[in-house]
Amino acid sequence: MNNHSKLNVFLVEDNLLYRKALKSHLEENIHNIDIQTFNNGEEMLDRINQNPDIVVLDYMLQTSATKARNGLSILKKIIFRKPYTPVIILSEQRNKNLVTELVDQGAYDYVSKFDNGFERVTMHIRNIISQLNEEKKEEKSVWNAMLWTIVFVALLSILLYVINTHK
Repeated sequence: MNNHSKLNVFLVEDNLLYRKALKSHLEENIHNIDIQTFNNGEEMLDRINQNPDIVVLDYMLQTSATKARNGLSILKKIIFRKPYTPVIILSEQRNKNLVTELVDQGAYDYVSKFDNGFERVTMHIRNIISQLNEEKKEEKSVWNAMLWTIVFVALLSILLYVINTHK
């Protein structure tokens, strides 16, 4: 997670009712979560430098009344700008080739809106939180090992200095 106590999630969904319902569900089921919602990928990309911990991205987004933008092009832009940010793709489509393509292009996973979508997104976010916490523990262990190595080298240097000056 970022250097703040809450998990920063970007939710990109053009269906207002679905977006509000999913946001509400996530806030009720995951503690310490801050969800920013976006109607389209362009709005989200304008704020990608706010370093979301996770992006939940609808596959088929309307960018105007006549033009649709698929989530694959937005996914590629996220991966290019923030390669370590997990992206969960949401969609009404159930095309296995599409799922494979999206995961191959860098999506964390693909969730069908119809197959317990809210619960599956919640499960994925919890898994990502666990992974982030494990990474923090590993990072802390590495820093602790480095600190003790520095202390040991400093003490050894002092000891050698004392020995050499008292000869």
